[in-house]
Amino acid sequence: MNEKERKEEIIKINTAVGHVMHIIGLVAYYLGIKLPFLVINKGHKSFAKGSIHGIPISKRPLYLTDKNSEDFTIGMAMLNYNIAYLCHTQGVDIPYSKVSHTLQNLFLCCQAANLGR
Repeated sequence: MNEKERKEEIIKINTAVGHVMHIIGLVAYYLGIKLPFLVINKGHKSFAKGSIHGIPISKRPLYLTDKNSEDFTIGMAMLNYNIAYLCHTQGVDIPYSKVSHTLQNLFLCCQAANLGR
């Protein structure tokens, strides 16, 4: 893959992640659910932050660059955890092996039989 193709792929990934962040925010707002990780959508400066069991986790980017793939992976894990949490609140069981299936899990959450009840 040449440089131009690689940059185009990064743009596509970042665009998709931005849309997912927006949808999660809307669904959580509609359902009145506080998500475990705070997700801030600021375009190419988007990030996730929060804590687990009182241990703070520093901001992790939710945009991919040539230099931040490890931190981006952690940010995506935080985003996927939020989706899994949304699913859990709606009675949708997500196996551990499928937590990384971002769009599929978001779709399952939105298709829950008792969504919002």
